[in-house]
Amino acid sequence: MEDLEKKMQNDCDKLEMDTIKVMELLSKLFDSPIETHLTKLTQLGKSNLLVTLAFAINTLSFVLLKINAVNPKNHPVKQELDRCKEYYEKISKMSNNDKRKLTVDQGAAKRFISHALLANPEMKEHIQTERANHQYLDERANDIDVQATEKEEGNDSKKSKALKGQTQSNQVSKKKKKITKK
Repeated sequence: MEDLEKKMQNDCDKLEMDTIKVMELLSKLFDSPIETHLTKLTQLGKSNLLVTLAFAINTLSFVLLKINAVNPKNHPVKQELDRCKEYYEKISKMSNNDKRKLTVDQGAAKRFISHALLANPEMKEHIQTERANHQYLDERANDIDVQATEKEEGNDSKKSKALKGQTQSNQVSKKKKKITKK
């Protein structure tokens, strides 16, 4: 029985110390008007601070109900805690969305710029001549690539024929050596 009393006393002392620490932290925040703290923060930071404060106050109320032997699960404080958790999850999702990388749709950007440039008559003529030049150069480059590929394939077939000839002559010389040994 004495062990139970000591354990309860230790738990109560620990709860009291933790409560004092929380009150000290909250008093630093509440020493000045909350608006002074909120003006320094972004919208996301403001939301996070307000939800955290609401959660802390409701958690303290929850603990007080438990200490007074009231079932907090049937009390409206539990609903408020759940609501604070939902808001905290929404804020977390919003902060994660801010961290995602922004990308540019390159195809859309090209279309946007080309349509804007084509609206200018001087640029339209210049762009059309450049496109014709590039198309000619692209076709010429493709022709050169095809010729180079055909040439490489021809060299590869000559090399493979040469290798076949070497292996056949090696096999013949091995057979001759065997016959002469016998």
